[in-house]
Amino acid sequence: MGAWAGSDWATELSSWLGYGFATLAVLLCAWILFRTLVVPPDARRACCCGACHHAVAKDAGPASRCPECGASYDRVGITTPALLVRSRGGLGVALLAWTTIVGLAANQGWRQVTRSASRAAQVAVFNVKADSVAGTLRPNAGFWPQRAGADDQPDALAFRLEVSVEVLLDRMGRLIEGEAVLVLRKDGSEVGADITIDPAKQSFVANLPGEASPRSGSLAGKTDDFVRAWYTSAGIDTSHTGVRRAMQDTKKLLDLCLADPAAISRSTFSRTVSRTDIGALTVDGSWTSGGGPRYNSRAGSPQPVYWNDRSRLLAGILGGVYIAGLALIWWRHKRLVPA
Repeated sequence: MGAWAGSDWATELSSWLGYGFATLAVLLCAWILFRTLVVPPDARRACCCGACHHAVAKDAGPASRCPECGASYDRVGITTPALLVRSRGGLGVALLAWTTIVGLAANQGWRQVTRSASRAAQVAVFNVKADSVAGTLRPNAGFWPQRAGADDQPDALAFRLEVSVEVLLDRMGRLIEGEAVLVLRKDGSEVGADITIDPAKQSFVANLPGEASPRSGSLAGKTDDFVRAWYTSAGIDTSHTGVRRAMQDTKKLLDLCLADPAAISRSTFSRTVSRTDIGALTVDGSWTSGGGPRYNSRAGSPQPVYWNDRSRLLAGILGGVYIAGLALIWWRHKRLVPA
């Protein structure tokens, strides 16, 4: 415990010393700028006493004395305007002092940016939860009455719907990002019709067999037509009663993926998935789920993002102030130096 306290004390001390030295450096550079760029008006316009900078009369000789301080000019000398400006600091010194001030300000601003980025990365680790669920659904023949005829053909129900959902939630359980991938496949067929849903953007991309290009866009108001085309492209007989019932519940599953895909991973799946109101579909085999207070496994551990909008704004402001300061110092110094 004592070691930790000592370590914290040393860290605080070094931090305060750094702030103290930075403050002294800024004050020193500000004094250099003031001394270089601010010269008494009388001293700039005429020769003056080397001791008190009082204006020297035009008829004064080397043996004369200053009427202000009484010093002899042959001892303290007479300062000309050009000599006075140079003695108070040159243009290079002023530019170096200004560069130091802006550099210290940029260093402090960058420290704040890095702290904020590191804090945001830590929040992403501890306050973000990744949930995932995967499994296979099959049509449940027990949900509709068996009748003689074509509806009794078992081949019509020989298909499966493979579901995989991965979502990233904030600490309040709200969706940040994620996707749901559903593959409709007829038994014995290696080719499946898949759809990838992005609930955050409310969009989808579907690859349907027999179509030259993928479908994409929004499913709003188009779910019924899409499900029918989806089943047809997979080679499934959509005239079968059981298939039509499975299509209705598949539509509910798509709507759930768009509205709240996290509900799928939060649900307790048993042999039937009635909790998600898709009762005509039943789980085939095991239904796996996972999650926890961790970052999305696909993205890896979050790294601090230093070059963001805040750091770009800081760089833009400091860069503009620095260039404007350089121009102002150059202009002011040129005005001080007599022609």
